[in-house]
Amino acid sequence: MSKICLLCACLLFLASLSTPASSEVEIGQRSHRYALVIGNSSYRYAPSLPNGVNDANAISRVLQETGFEVTLGLDADASTFRELIGKFRRNLQPGDVSLFYYAGHGLQANGENYLLPVDAALQRPADLALEAERLQDIIAAMTAEENTAIVLLDACRDNPFVKQLSGQGQSRGLVVGKGLGALDAGRGVFIGFATQPGNVALDGAANHSPFADALVKRIKTPS
Repeated sequence: MSKICLLCACLLFLASLSTPASSEVEIGQRSHRYALVIGNSSYRYAPSLPNGVNDANAISRVLQETGFEVTLGLDADASTFRELIGKFRRNLQPGDVSLFYYAGHGLQANGENYLLPVDAALQRPADLALEAERLQDIIAAMTAEENTAIVLLDACRDNPFVKQLSGQGQSRGLVVGKGLGALDAGRGVFIGFATQPGNVALDGAANHSPFADALVKRIKTPS
């Protein structure tokens, strides 16, 4: 499925959740809607992203209006990031809808996608497993109970750690790609990228990224 079609599917699904009738038919009266929203701006060892926190706040508000129980993390370091994911996972029960939105730095290395806490330093390739969050692990946590999962990634900025992760000419460096890589979503998982895999998205010149701005407007006005 193309990036545009997949994003449209995410938006239409989110919009459908705002109507009581579709909520009962599609996800059941007993299901819950949980969202984890993380926005990182103030990186310690990488360029700051002014709109990361702004975008997370805006997405959090509109999801709450749509009926999601939202956990919001702003400028999350590695410890906080993992704590938030663990809490998110423990809340989920079979049949629930889970949504994860992330705005901040992300990268792909050796075919895997990683999201970066604000304290990630990544001085050498081995640091990646210790200091970054592997996206596939987050998706696995969201779908452990066979839940419907929506993943929205505004994280395709320039990779600030290319030289360190590529090993600077060393034989054990990683293969580092541009932006985030393509994902095999799997059944019941909707994934929306800010741009197509392998490309770089903009943080935005205004108060929000183009991706976050479009999401907020589309969720608020489903018709």
